[in-house]
Amino acid sequence: IKKSAEHYEKGRRLYKAKKFNSAGRSFQTAMNLAPDNALYNSWLGIALSHSRGKLHEAREACEKAIKLSPYNADYHVNLAIIYRDAGIKSMAERYLRKALNIEPNNQRARSWLEEGDKKSFLKSILSVFGLEKKK
Repeated sequence: IKKSAEHYEKGRRLYKAKKFNSAGRSFQTAMNLAPDNALYNSWLGIALSHSRGKLHEAREACEKAIKLSPYNADYHVNLAIIYRDAGIKSMAERYLRKALNIEPNNQRARSWLEEGDKKSFLKSILSVFGLEKKK
């Protein structure tokens, strides 16, 4: 267990330094040593989400974290990040709302939903006046 924790901490340092591929390898090693650790799975998912073509693996890792620890709101937020990055807004919102059901004051989930609501509101106002941005 000590070895897996060391790899996890190394992954956190690498992630903070924006070395996502290296962080992912450290989280993967930590997870291999302790496969039923929800925290390691969730961080592995977040690190993988930064790697091109790894969103499916990222989603699986975050889903496993939720299965292992279903009442951790942050794991739901992390899965929402994966869905947002994949462009699946409805699923991202679903997991943000699940996070808030678990932890109503979860700042990460609350700020994401509020930001999304502001953008949707602004977009609807602009469209009423025919001023929506052209893509």
